[in-house]
Amino acid sequence: MEIKHFITLTLIAIILVGCSREDEYRNQTRISGIYKIVAIQTELAVDLNNDGVKSTDIYDEIKYYSLMRESEPRVFYDFETMQHYMVAHPLPFHENNAQLIALNIPDQVIDKFGDDSYYLSEYLHSFIAYSYELNDASDIVTLTANDASFVENGTLKELRIISSGHLRLTLTKKFFDFSDLDWVETEVTIDYMSV
Repeated sequence: MEIKHFITLTLIAIILVGCSREDEYRNQTRISGIYKIVAIQTELAVDLNNDGVKSTDIYDEIKYYSLMRESEPRVFYDFETMQHYMVAHPLPFHENNAQLIALNIPDQVIDKFGDDSYYLSEYLHSFIAYSYELNDASDIVTLTANDASFVENGTLKELRIISSGHLRLTLTKKFFDFSDLDWVETEVTIDYMSV
């Protein structure tokens, strides 16, 4: 009698654990999750970190930035910090199944010193208020701006699922080039990996 009772309790526990796991992932999509940017490449080389050298490796250009009045580069934007991660909802345990995405692309805010020399004031996040749709027959994620009246500093082209946990975004975007002291528009490829 005790063995039957033990087996019954074990089966109930397995069913309950299975149900809670099912509830945890019930509303998730193929891209639901949190991602960090691991690479940003541009078609045109630009100097974002004010070192006098243009590069197409924008990830590295953004990661290290030196004010004109400083001799050593300093970390200005940390890609490893959660606040800079991309988030694709719904996440585990979300009751709401709204498919929302914040791409959180770093966007320069440029200012001037009193002598009219330019400097990077800060990075803000751009492309943060979007909805998305998935098609089971395609790896393309369709993005829709939730506020069509807001003008972004660029134009999204395509978000593609490369593999599980790896997304690639292509867009055109403007960057301030410290070598030319002007804004340059170029094609950009951003790779995201899940964390």
